[in-house]
Amino acid sequence: SGVLSVPFALLSVQWHAHEMFYGFSGAVLVGFLLTASKNWVKVRGIHGLPLMGLVFLWLFERFCFYFVGDASVIVKHVSLSLFLAASGVSVIRTLLINRQNDSFDDNYFFVLLLILILVAKNLLISNSYYVSGVGMTVGLFRLAFVVMFERTITQFMKNTEGVELYRNKVLNTLIKTVVLLTAFASFLPNQVVLPLLIAAFCLLSFRWIVWRPDIGFRKFGNATMYLGYLGLLIHYLFEILQLTGVWSFGTVTLHSFTLLCLGLVVPSMLIRVSQGHTG
Repeated sequence: SGVLSVPFALLSVQWHAHEMFYGFSGAVLVGFLLTASKNWVKVRGIHGLPLMGLVFLWLFERFCFYFVGDASVIVKHVSLSLFLAASGVSVIRTLLINRQNDSFDDNYFFVLLLILILVAKNLLISNSYYVSGVGMTVGLFRLAFVVMFERTITQFMKNTEGVELYRNKVLNTLIKTVVLLTAFASFLPNQVVLPLLIAAFCLLSFRWIVWRPDIGFRKFGNATMYLGYLGLLIHYLFEILQLTGVWSFGTVTLHSFTLLCLGLVVPSMLIRVSQGHTG
């Protein structure tokens, strides 16, 4: 609000976006991937000094805002990229070295995500490309949630309700591909972006409906995932309305994702992890 004046390396709105996406949500995403990737390839998770090192880099990044304001552009970008870069290298290395034991054949989406999200992060902390950085960041987090929904909801419903949800490899790959493409919306003409957003909304809506939400809402744990998925659909609908000029109420479209999808699913994830869900 401008009440406090702190020597941040970024403008206040940039700092807010960065810390919500990369300080908070980024830590959740990295924690999930560091643990899940080890489970997928059946090796022990990161621990000891390497894990302490990543925690230090996360803390170092939080303090960097106070000290790199007058530093060169290179120092600023490098300092604010160390945690995500080191985490990404750890996850990608795990997946590539142990790919013969990988439980999923589509983890290349996470490899792409971890590479592209570092690009998005650096665009976000750049004054000239901030808007594009936010758009790309949101798009990549959407992809992460789409993949997570695909893996967790089907598993949870089978374990808790004994229900085998509809799964189609072609449909799943198509959804992830379209969602990935929407992450580049700020770099594409509206004539291309609008069909991609509509396709993502329709495909995701179809899968949400056939995934039996009538059963999913019976248990709180499953319901949070279905509601988060529904929040993603609402966000895509707002994106479409905003692009067509029907809806243009400031940052409501952005915060529909951060509140209704990310804000619902992350607490649910943290509860599961604290109860030993991911081992």
